[in-house]
Amino acid sequence: MKPLSIYIHIPFCEKKCAYCDFVSYDNLADKVEEYINALCNEIKRENIKHADTIFFGGGTPSILTNDQISKIFALLPKVHEITIEANPNSITEVKLKHWLSVGINRISIGVQSFDDTVLKTLGRIHTADQATQAIKLAYDCGFRNISIDLIHSVTQEHVFASEANQSLLEVLPYITHVSPYCLIIEPHTKFANRQPMPENQSIKQQKQIEKTLKLHGFKKYEVSNFARSGFECIHNLAYWQPLTHEYIGFGLGAHSLFDNTRHMNTTDFDYYLKLPSRADIKPSPKDRELEAVMLGLRTTRGADISLFKNKSTEIEFLKSVKLVKQTKNRIVATEKGFLLLNQIIEKLT
Repeated sequence: MKPLSIYIHIPFCEKKCAYCDFVSYDNLADKVEEYINALCNEIKRENIKHADTIFFGGGTPSILTNDQISKIFALLPKVHEITIEANPNSITEVKLKHWLSVGINRISIGVQSFDDTVLKTLGRIHTADQATQAIKLAYDCGFRNISIDLIHSVTQEHVFASEANQSLLEVLPYITHVSPYCLIIEPHTKFANRQPMPENQSIKQQKQIEKTLKLHGFKKYEVSNFARSGFECIHNLAYWQPLTHEYIGFGLGAHSLFDNTRHMNTTDFDYYLKLPSRADIKPSPKDRELEAVMLGLRTTRGADISLFKNKSTEIEFLKSVKLVKQTKNRIVATEKGFLLLNQIIEKLT
């Protein structure tokens, strides 16, 4: 039996961020209870008895009431790692203690920046101080696996300059995991017409983040994920190993991979309320191998060399320019290679 992970999508937000292209809504507060009922019916139909991880994503799962959280958990199996995404402004002591009581043992806080100007540009509704206080409160309530998200390449200024840097350093002792992402300009968002930061400047900001994290005991294990030893996100690792792991997604627009088949839930909100169902896509063995290459190269573990059929010339070239290295039977991106990962993947797929 392959390891199985469960993803649960909560598509509600207090306010949709300017850069966000996820399936989420900030104008459907009156539909939350109806959605939770549909979600629970979907979970009931699968009747999953065993899983390894559960991840509540969104949207903003932390806006749910404790009763709504309990209603979902009554249908879920006991697992080793349960994560909930949370926004700083919706974190309270009462919620934190309830999350711990139902088994949630990992929290991922959407900090995005410790600079209030950057937060305002991104359309976030919390402040840097709220983020700092939320992290400390989660720790004080008993969470010992706390992750934060950060976004760089928003402004020309250095990411961790002056006061923002001090705020980050202040909370690092409380956290175990950091996911620093480059701002991606997506169509159909408020940022659609915004010019992306030049690549050389974006790389400079990425390096600055990585230097800070490494100095404080965080080790890169995926292109946008750093963790203290033993605190890598088990749930995300499952996504990056599609040949050996399976996952099932519940909720609007959720994706699944099991029985060698991909499944995708509808993104039509009203249709989901009426009939939560999945569309099936049967990828070819070649497609699955290509996906394993792309996802594997994103991690510091790399991808199995057996996946690179007829690519020996390309591999030797990439090794000669120090973008990849070979360790035993795996091809792994170098530090330099991680900064040019799209070019590597394009050459090897």
